[in-house]
Amino acid sequence: MSNEKKIIKEMVQGNLKVHRKRNLLLVLAITLTTILFTSVLEIGFGGMQSIQETQLRLSGLKADAELRYLNKEQFQKVQDADLFESVGGRIPIAFLEGETKRPIEIDYLDKTGMEAYYLSLEEGKMPEDEKEVLLSEQALEELGIEKEIGSHVPVSFTLRNQKYKFDMRLAGWYTGNSKVDFLIVSEAFLEHNPEVTENTYDDDKEVSGTYYASVCMKNTKDIEQNLKAYVKSLGGQTEDSNGREYIHIAVNYVLYSEDGNTGTILSLFFFAALFVLCGYLLIYNIFDIGVMQDIQQFGIMKTIGMTGKQIKQLMRRQMFLLSLIGIPVGLLLGYGLGVLLLPVILKNWEYSEEEITIVQSVHPAIFILTIIFVLITVFLSMRRPSKKAAKYSAIETAKYTEIKKKTAEKDIRSIKNIAKSNLQRNKKRTILVFTSLILSIIFVNSLWIISNSFDEEKYINAQMRRDYLIASKDTLNPSVGYVRSSAALNEEAIEQVEKNSIVRNATRLYKNTVDNSDISFEWGSEGVEIKEYMPNVEVDGVITNEAITNYGQVTLSKDEKALCNVCGVSENFVDKMEILDGEKNIVTIKEKLKSGDYILVAVFKTTKGTYSSDNLENSPDIGETVTIYKNGKPLKKVEVISQILVIDSEQISGSSVTGDDTILGPWLYLGEGLFKELYGKGNLVNYSFDADEKDAPAVRRMLNQISQEFADVGFETTEQRHSEIENYKTLIRILCVLIGGILGVIGIVNLVNIIFTNLIVRNRELATFRSIGATKKQLRELIIRESVGYVFYAAIGGFILATLIGMTAVMGICSSIWLFTFQFTLLPAAIVIVLYLIIAVIASEAGIYFWEKGSITERLRNL
Repeated sequence: MSNEKKIIKEMVQGNLKVHRKRNLLLVLAITLTTILFTSVLEIGFGGMQSIQETQLRLSGLKADAELRYLNKEQFQKVQDADLFESVGGRIPIAFLEGETKRPIEIDYLDKTGMEAYYLSLEEGKMPEDEKEVLLSEQALEELGIEKEIGSHVPVSFTLRNQKYKFDMRLAGWYTGNSKVDFLIVSEAFLEHNPEVTENTYDDDKEVSGTYYASVCMKNTKDIEQNLKAYVKSLGGQTEDSNGREYIHIAVNYVLYSEDGNTGTILSLFFFAALFVLCGYLLIYNIFDIGVMQDIQQFGIMKTIGMTGKQIKQLMRRQMFLLSLIGIPVGLLLGYGLGVLLLPVILKNWEYSEEEITIVQSVHPAIFILTIIFVLITVFLSMRRPSKKAAKYSAIETAKYTEIKKKTAEKDIRSIKNIAKSNLQRNKKRTILVFTSLILSIIFVNSLWIISNSFDEEKYINAQMRRDYLIASKDTLNPSVGYVRSSAALNEEAIEQVEKNSIVRNATRLYKNTVDNSDISFEWGSEGVEIKEYMPNVEVDGVITNEAITNYGQVTLSKDEKALCNVCGVSENFVDKMEILDGEKNIVTIKEKLKSGDYILVAVFKTTKGTYSSDNLENSPDIGETVTIYKNGKPLKKVEVISQILVIDSEQISGSSVTGDDTILGPWLYLGEGLFKELYGKGNLVNYSFDADEKDAPAVRRMLNQISQEFADVGFETTEQRHSEIENYKTLIRILCVLIGGILGVIGIVNLVNIIFTNLIVRNRELATFRSIGATKKQLRELIIRESVGYVFYAAIGGFILATLIGMTAVMGICSSIWLFTFQFTLLPAAIVIVLYLIIAVIASEAGIYFWEKGSITERLRNL
């Protein structure tokens, strides 16, 4: 080690020992800055991973993509390809026959395939014998099969118009996929029953016997284009679904959607810039005051031969050593804080506590980015003070004082004027303190405005027309939904509800499902013409045939006409119905719907109050005749009388829309009588009603009693919607407390630091002030006026900027989001300012108390 480096090292160690209190403040500042970065990055990374994992689990597939309708040779090539990290295999066979709430698909899956579909073996083993099968716990319960290894499992299905029956035994059961249940057979079963897995896809588009490859890519850039090129190398094609050698590429867009990337990147840069500024304000002030305190010491260093470059090197080394202490502590505390806050924040997100999957991220980027940003902040903060320390000569440092001539010559006949002059001594430092105080005022006020601007009425009215909604638990469950008729509401429960006199304006909503494919519809002069046939499309766990037609993409019925989304409504539905065009007289609409010769055409109303004009154009027009078919034969002709706008609860239910995309095509609303004539009993989606506010407790008791008596019945209320909006408010207020609180702490630390440092640095000045006759009371008034002066100017700037930002940026945010109605307030800003004032006075009193402990003579002699 060179002599110069050795001396600098010893001087650094000496400085660290001499200025322990100041160094402790610097370590705390660095630690606080590190905590800021680490906690927010952990919440950001963990939040994104948690939401993505939750979406993947709800979607039922975690692979990068799936290649469908492969033959055996193509699948083997995929397994051996260098393009993929892993490949899971699945061979669909058929659907298990029998009434179940969710479809049970008979498939062969290998271990990697099970992992790709989030299937985890709970008990037993993978099927090996031709008679062994694996089922989910839920499927076992629905089928009434005892949960015991070796239990008898009857299996029956129809394939290519031929019925099959097998007596199987249970090899084990699994947990996992919320979308569909699999009955998993063994490879031996495929070998002993080759007719079941014969691949005839090119001839009849039957998926049984084809291979589905769930692939994880080694390189996920341009994934779709790379897979298209790879499919061509297999001898397949991806353009013509009706052609031969067609292979479908299903990219997992939960993993590779770019919708939120821009917002995430901008948020990351915003918080990074904000926290760099926060850390800068804190560390710079402490360091700058320290340099001012030691300015004579730096002059002595210059006298003994140190250069400005060496002084800078000494200070950089000192800050680096302090960073080595503060950063690791901050990383640990910040990560712990992020881990604690992540579940709190996510539980107030759009997913329920049962659905959300918390992923505590330990991504290296969290720690690497934190260290980089903190070091940048530290060295930016010390840049100007170190330049100041290096530029002064020994003579200049001996004469150095922050009191400039103009300031000294100002009127000092009153304590008020002296305090005002003292605030102007170092304008840069004063501005930095103002800035750190103002930032928290602005952020707290802005975030509080946003939280108060949540409009509960808008939120509720976008989902429910009435106070209470009853539906089956499957319908209300987003992972199941109203997909099949077995999810219909138990009408016995509704009969009990209707006996209560507190129920008002009760409405029944019925809807068809894919199980009702014997009923179809046709309209227009040319009818519904199929332009492109799309067989075996899987949506929400069911397989349907779709087609692109002259009226857009529709789901086909058995007779290959439009299946349509058909709803039946009771008379009270019309009372709160939102009419877009056509007949608008409520009485007339009720009479015509009751006759069974007229229908309504509906289009979904978005949360912004708009609707898709394309959906309306692809539906029958007002006055147009619609022909209803049953089993391919014309049954009845009806006329469209009005077009209406519908919300969530008028399609499926208030919060769950799983099932509303199972059938593509127009939404047709029929009178209750006509719907029952076409579809028979059942298919009741939900039952909604109003009640007087005074009857709310009685209604809750009734609903709880109904749900206990009928295990498959659930309910939603406007009270629950109020609770959801409160969760959103809580989320914003957590951010308000987190960001505003941290900024506030930085502002307070800067304020307290400058109050105490002023007392230390101005030791001789204040002693002189007392020695010429100033009383303790006058000194106290001076220091308090100075401290309150910082807060006073911060209050003026804070109120002005909080108003300006509130009426521009925050108002713009609230105007752009349908859920908000802008509510301006300055109350949070006022509360923060009052807290600052209290802390300023307390810190001043504490500082004066400690300063007064020494004698005036002693202070004058020492300095």
